[in-house]
Amino acid sequence: MGKNHRHKKFLKSEKAKIKLKNSKTKFLPKGQNITDVSFKIKPIILAEQLRAKEKEILSSRKLNLKEILNRLTHHNVNIKHDNCQQLKELILRENEEFLKQNLATILKRVCPLVLDIEIKVRNEAIKVIRAILQSSYRINIISFFDILSSFLRCAMTHIELNIQEDSLNFLDALLEYLPELIAKDSHKILSNFFTLISKLKNDSKHARTLSENLKSRYTGVKWRIKVLLRLKKIFETIYGSNNVSIESNEIADKTIDVTKTRFAPIYHDKFKCSKPGIIKTSLEVENVEMYIDTLLSLMQEIWLEVAPSNTTMVTSGKLDNTIIKTDVACILHCLLNILYFLFKLTEIVDRENDTRLVL
Repeated sequence: MGKNHRHKKFLKSEKAKIKLKNSKTKFLPKGQNITDVSFKIKPIILAEQLRAKEKEILSSRKLNLKEILNRLTHHNVNIKHDNCQQLKELILRENEEFLKQNLATILKRVCPLVLDIEIKVRNEAIKVIRAILQSSYRINIISFFDILSSFLRCAMTHIELNIQEDSLNFLDALLEYLPELIAKDSHKILSNFFTLISKLKNDSKHARTLSENLKSRYTGVKWRIKVLLRLKKIFETIYGSNNVSIESNEIADKTIDVTKTRFAPIYHDKFKCSKPGIIKTSLEVENVEMYIDTLLSLMQEIWLEVAPSNTTMVTSGKLDNTIIKTDVACILHCLLNILYFLFKLTEIVDRENDTRLVL
């Protein structure tokens, strides 16, 4: 009786369980139980997109200008360096019209890189700027010279010494391709340029004294030479710009024999259309006076720093010859050239303003 009761209880519990419906599987005939993975596609062709892609200018790494410029703001040093190279490649390869259309955008992204903390990024950015100046007409770059000049002055007065030193390479590029614009803005550039080797004296507007930085990668004399060479080039550019403008105004008298020719060349042979303040740079008396006040004392200090002593004199027959090193000779050459151009600038100012400046 007990055994039968347990059996009924077991059957009752089995009936209470949820049962899944058994599917009746139908197997395919033999040889047809194969999964077919083939499918058909229909190509979608957008003619306009393909045409735009063909005309797009790409670098050797298949990057367009927008992608390259966006990567110039990347935090990674190598990415910024590589994309500067890609940008330089595009500028040198494409025609001048490409640069003219994108000049503002390119300068907006490249100029801040001359202040980058990494030296290889700074150097590559300056190479890009050189490529821009080399590939574009002067008339197109004039509108953006204020941007270039501002970043040059920022680099000269930067808190990082290495950025100050590399600003000379930036200045070299501008002096090579835009000398007349450097001459035009010389009063702004020189005021910051003097800070590379000097500092203001206490309670003085123009008087400066030599400064020394032990953290520089150059020795004191080497650094003085690098700065003085650029300073000589700036004054040479200022003098050349003003001297050309004066000579161009002097037109010689001509005598024409009307019995021998019907053509009378009454106009100037070499007429040049120039914008005011660019080819002809007017010299202000105050600026030249500032150059004289600032430079004469600095040049004296620089020479006293490297001047040979009496112990370096060698007697040759009846004459005493002073032996100077190559670096000292280079500094002397720069100082004499700067004095020469200062003297010539005072002559121009005296002629134009009826004054008499004294060195």
